Amino acid sequence: MVVAAEALESFEKKHPESRRRDEACWFRALAQIRNGNWAEADRALRELQDRYSRSNLVPQAKYWRVRVKQLAGGKPVDDYQDILKLYPQTFYGLLAQERLRELGAKPEPIFTERPHLSTKVAAAPELALPRALASAGLWRESGEELRARLGAVHTPEAALRVGTALARVGEAWAAYHLANRLLWGKAYAQKDPAALALLYPRPYVSHVDETARAQGVHSSLLYAIMRRESAFQPDRLSAARARGLMQLMARTASAIARELQRDPPEPDELYRPELNLDLSAWYVGQLAKRFVHPA
Repeated sequence: MVVAAEALESFEKKHPESRRRDEACWFRALAQIRNGNWAEADRALRELQDRYSRSNLVPQAKYWRVRVKQLAGGKPVDDYQDILKLYPQTFYGLLAQERLRELGAKPEPIFTERPHLSTKVAAAPELALPRALASAGLWRESGEELRARLGAVHTPEAALRVGTALARVGEAWAAYHLANRLLWGKAYAQKDPAALALLYPRPYVSHVDETARAQGVHSSLLYAIMRRESAFQPDRLSAARARGLMQLMARTASAIARELQRDPPEPDELYRPELNLDLSAWYVGQLAKRFVHPA
């Protein structure tokens, strides 16, 4: 590990124009951590923060500086609280929460209110034409018009207004599209519960909760998969031909159906939210039994 750390530090010096210098710095720190050289690990992590302040490795460098302090015998409760405040929506925020509990400390709440949409009626004239097209049965044209209107929304205030209107009529994918593009600041800096609700929607809530209970998994895990795999678009088709909310492959869906003693579905049936969720939740439940830990 010492040799690896020296080689990585040498790489940084030999290749000052390399875009991989931040990664070399990180792996140098990791080598020192693995070797138990806390002071050298801290030095490398500090350099990563200072030299490559725009790197996406900075959150993990900050977390690991605190973790190194703990491994060296410290009890850095306040430092973990700072990580949680800085990166509440990230993996390292989650790790900081767990480390605080490990140290016998209670993580400070990130939000004072649970996510919820505004009770005010959200006026959204932008949606009038897409709705009219949908009412006339012109679903493709309605979808195209809606996507064009979403692209014309450029401010957080407009995203909150239009997104709320979309969420109220069940268009979770479109509301999430706006929120993911424009509402992170409102959700995490301003702690706006409506922005947070749009960033983490819960469509098909009754069906998801019922299915999750039946398969012994948490509904939040199903929503996390949905959010990542399809961004809540029930008609999503990937380049690999995975379909629907949970991005289920037709072959996998047929195998699951046989296990459940059901007729194998036609591939395009997987665009039906309820069917996609039923088959996928069963599969996630089987994986949970096999691997035990959600990660």
